[in-house]
Amino acid sequence: MLLGSALRRFSVVQRISRSFYSTYTRPAPYSRRTVCVNNLPDGYDAANIVDSIRANPVELITPSKYHLSVRFLSEETANKCISNNSLSDLSLTLEEETSPRLSAYQVAELGFNHLSRAFRIISLQPDFDEDKMREIVYSHPTVEYFSVDPEQQQVDVRFWDIWQAAKARRALLEYPGFPGSRIVSVLEEDLNYIFPDWYPSAEDNRLNLNRIVMMSDLDTPEQLGFCMNSTQNIENHLVLFRGLYKRDKSMRLRFITEASAQQFFASIQPSAEAAGVKVSLKEDIHIVPRGAVTAVSLGASRVVCVRISKERRRSIQDYRSMFIQYGALGHISEKFSDDSDMGLVFLTYNSIFSAMRCIYDLSWSSKNVPGLWGAPINFLGAEHLLPSVVPPEGRPSSPTEY
Repeated sequence: MLLGSALRRFSVVQRISRSFYSTYTRPAPYSRRTVCVNNLPDGYDAANIVDSIRANPVELITPSKYHLSVRFLSEETANKCISNNSLSDLSLTLEEETSPRLSAYQVAELGFNHLSRAFRIISLQPDFDEDKMREIVYSHPTVEYFSVDPEQQQVDVRFWDIWQAAKARRALLEYPGFPGSRIVSVLEEDLNYIFPDWYPSAEDNRLNLNRIVMMSDLDTPEQLGFCMNSTQNIENHLVLFRGLYKRDKSMRLRFITEASAQQFFASIQPSAEAAGVKVSLKEDIHIVPRGAVTAVSLGASRVVCVRISKERRRSIQDYRSMFIQYGALGHISEKFSDDSDMGLVFLTYNSIFSAMRCIYDLSWSSKNVPGLWGAPINFLGAEHLLPSVVPPEGRPSSPTEY
């Protein structure tokens, strides 16, 4: 009986993973993701061309006299831009040269900060120092435009380079001269956005979809064990959040798509009923941010891997105390062997946003995690990404990341 139950749980995981990975593929370490746009009219407007070929999200746009280079975040989206192009007067080709590898830090920033080439500064004081703001923005190269709306007391900024936009955004946040202002992402406003094949564009910016699976009536250790066993092997990219609520005797799973939630629900329901566990689908009152979808497609997950030496090895409780500052933690484990001086610590966060925050913050400073400087950090299974390295002081782990 126990063996049959275990096999059924294994088949549940396999069916869901196959459904996801029938279209999901990890990016190659070195990929061709730059599109060259040719046959441009004389004196062309680069922004209009980018809009006309629906190039979003992109990492870098480089205008030149005779062609326009558009570097996407993945080879998949670059190829989709080419195949979706219906403008007969323009020629789009994939450049032969491979693009630099993205880092774990960059992917974390994309998802955690909903990063794009554009951002908006709102709630400015009527007499804010426009010249100073302009100076801060233009101290970073590749500014596309800087537009002030005095009636709305807001400023719109856009760069050709997404990482310069990130640096300018950070500089503005650190400057104390704009009290009460906020910087918001405009990523959700663009009508043109290229999603990975596995994400249905119909779910973009949609509220109240059945992306939540609740498992309740967990009254006994056996029922709790059933839930843990049934969910621990689900591919981490499928689940944006997994939380266990002991007081309510329930577990909540938030999936990245409605289809993946429904497939899990349908697959597990018979065995859950046999175990006396109530399973239900619930509406997700929040959208899944575009930045999170893109980050997941590039390798982000709820599990962070930290590579440390045996001398820095701590207890599981110490790891929990160190890393819980970034968000609620679930399972923590480590892997060390006798034939190596180095090992891995695996931190499973309840939320993918906590995992992204962990990598994002640790790439800047190790002051709150003593003894960790120099440690490479990455998302589990994201070998195609350059690991970030925890710095000894508050600075980016590598200048090459931008």
